[in-house]
Amino acid sequence: MPAPDEWMRRLGTLPLMHQPGEQWMYNTGSDVLGVLIARAAGQPLETFLRERIFEPLGMRDTGFSVPADTLDRLATSYEADAETGAPRLYDAAENGQWSSPPAFPSGAGGLVSTVDDFLAFGQMLLDKGKYGSERMLSRPTVEAMTTDQLTREQRADATDFLGANRSWGFGLSIVTQRDDVSAVPGRFGWEGGLGTSWTEATEQLEQAELFWLSTVRPDGRPHVTPLIAVWLDGALYLCTGANERKARNLAHNPHCILTTGRNTLNEDGLDLVVEGDAVRVTDDAKLRRIAGRYEAKYGPDWHFDVDNGAFHGQEDNVALVFEVVPATAFGFGKGKVFSQTRWQFQARARKDSVASRVRPVVRTRCTE
Repeated sequence: MPAPDEWMRRLGTLPLMHQPGEQWMYNTGSDVLGVLIARAAGQPLETFLRERIFEPLGMRDTGFSVPADTLDRLATSYEADAETGAPRLYDAAENGQWSSPPAFPSGAGGLVSTVDDFLAFGQMLLDKGKYGSERMLSRPTVEAMTTDQLTREQRADATDFLGANRSWGFGLSIVTQRDDVSAVPGRFGWEGGLGTSWTEATEQLEQAELFWLSTVRPDGRPHVTPLIAVWLDGALYLCTGANERKARNLAHNPHCILTTGRNTLNEDGLDLVVEGDAVRVTDDAKLRRIAGRYEAKYGPDWHFDVDNGAFHGQEDNVALVFEVVPATAFGFGKGKVFSQTRWQFQARARKDSVASRVRPVVRTRCTE
């Protein structure tokens, strides 16, 4: 891209796609804002951001390029081959997009950062502009950023992009109506074109028919077995006979992993790995809800009666039920988009053995 002044000159020669305010347009306005900030401040955009935001927040690894001595920490980016669908190199760390300062520092999506830096920035927004005892942004500024700024007409035209339950504030999306445990009004942020949202992941957890459960034997050897499971109220639920290997493993060590996804490399989709602790569910009222979800998902052959803290199936087989609330989850996008996303969850107080959780998104680079 050309330097900022030349970019603005060229942009000014283009005809309007819509009259101002008629429709919401993604991305370009943030690039324009970046140029205007630099002009108003009388200094390069990166210098302004470093002095006002990055240094006060301790964001040492955030910028428009990565120094040569830390390029070994930058992930390589891949894309799908148009003919074969196989992953191929898109942007290497060395001599790649972020290996040297850009001619045009993009205010829309030009920064490269780390997990810790992004967490500091997100925490500042959650604290309404404060970071520790220092105020970075005014409270009204953050409230305006995280408030719906689109008219009904603008949002209707942007539904294909934002989805049915999102709108746009200043520089990020906001959730306008609940569609999942994690997607609730008041939540804000943006995955970008190449990120994977937790909502997308939970849709797959709800629909997946088969999972692979990994546990650890008492002697330390791993044990992996296929099983069915259901997603309910922000947790996965599985059942097993008390004398089965997986039940004995969980009694010794509750740490486990549930994996699901697709068995082909190039098919569009998402592989998911969920880590957590398996906790026995014994409340009959809750077990009836879980049993109802099993039957609704897998059909009448998977009907369970509930009595005395357990499932009772055909021929009076008794199954223990375990709840796995995600502690960490990983998503691996395949097909047209190869991506890697990590979600980490902070537990709140447990109620009826289910922990509501919030998540900071942690992403490696990915590409279309």
